[in-house]
Amino acid sequence: MNEYVLALDTATTRTSVALLDGATTLIEVSHDGATGHGEALPRLAAEALGQISPEQLRAISVGIGPGPFTGLRVGIAFARSMAWALEISVVGVCTLDALARDYVLQEPELSGDFAVSTDARRKEVYWAVYDRVGNRKGDPIVTRSSEISGDLLALPTIGSGAALYPQDFTAHCAPVFPTASSIGRLGFEKLASGELLSTEPLYLRRPDAIPPISPAAVAR
Repeated sequence: MNEYVLALDTATTRTSVALLDGATTLIEVSHDGATGHGEALPRLAAEALGQISPEQLRAISVGIGPGPFTGLRVGIAFARSMAWALEISVVGVCTLDALARDYVLQEPELSGDFAVSTDARRKEVYWAVYDRVGNRKGDPIVTRSSEISGDLLALPTIGSGAALYPQDFTAHCAPVFPTASSIGRLGFEKLASGELLSTEPLYLRRPDAIPPISPAAVAR
């Protein structure tokens, strides 16, 4: 019996979508552009689903960040709406965890901890540390790379944040962007284990654009 999962991530400047059958990737497509998530995502999803009918999906797995407000909102809203329409499960996956999974698969002989860092804009990064098998050690944070202690900066570090600030992340390495395939595999594992399927976004800070407070509202 097929276990089709549609996986997507919009937490970075790359919009990526994959169709998996269990842990096996059938197709993965992507689009690069910091502001093109809303236009690219429906097209990429349609391309990924070209091999099956949407009604054959068991679940949707979506990256929940951390990431910028607008990109995350696009992906999570798309996943929730599609899951609601198809009456299937939707599961959220930390985007940094997906990058960590990609790195562990790429480097199976890791001997120690490593870090994942993605671009948070405003000269900041999203950052977390993982053990050699890809288990996260604590919650992700948002910070300036220059404020991370030196011993942690010396860890092998993957992601777009490390690529942006090589003067701080001296051991930066690939991959730079997460794959939707790893979003899908981690989501499928959550489904299989019965883990809580939360899709609450990891913003870690307020959005860049905040509606102004009117003088009348302040007066009240």
